[in-house]
Order: sequence, then C-alpha cells, then structure tokens
Amino acid sequence: MPRAKPVIAPEFDDARILERRDGFYWQSKETGKEFGPFDSLAAAVEDMEFSADAELDVPDTLEEAEADLGVEGYIDPETGELEDPSLPRLEDH
Repeated sequence: MPRAKPVIAPEFDDARILERRDGFYWQSKETGKEFGPFDSLAAAVEDMEFSADAELDVPDTLEEAEADLGVEGYIDPETGELEDPSLPRLEDH
C-alpha cells in the first residue's frame, strides 16, 4: 500500500527537500545550508518544521537572553562575567 507524502505548509516556501542516495535533506533557500540526511521524507519535513519553530524563540537582545536564563542584572559590567552568587547582592533602590 503506498504511503501518503507529507504535506509541506506554504510558510516553508523558503526551503526545499532534496533526495539523495543516503537519504533526504532539507535546504534553506536563504542561507543554502543543508540539514540531513534523514531516513524518510517525513523525518526531513518534521525537522524543517521543528527548526522553524525553534528560530521563533531566539531572544532579540542580550537583556532578553539574560532574562530567559534568569541571570538578568547578575552580569558584572566590568568583566562581563556572572557575579559571584555567594556574595550578598545589594539592590539599588
């Protein structure tokens, strides 16, 4: 019984699926970067969709990234390192 091909949503028009001897790949049309090989077309499409979702969660600023990690305000401005957590932190009010 033939299997149905996965449907690629229109929002993925900026990528293409390639089939080679060693498996399936997907390629970003913007960057030309290839991802794969995958055992099946469905696996390549699934990875492409997952990668697109993951890109949406990238913070735009350093402050957003620090907030996501829970270290906002803990960066020493002189060294760029995390402040020593064993020292008491005095808040400026």
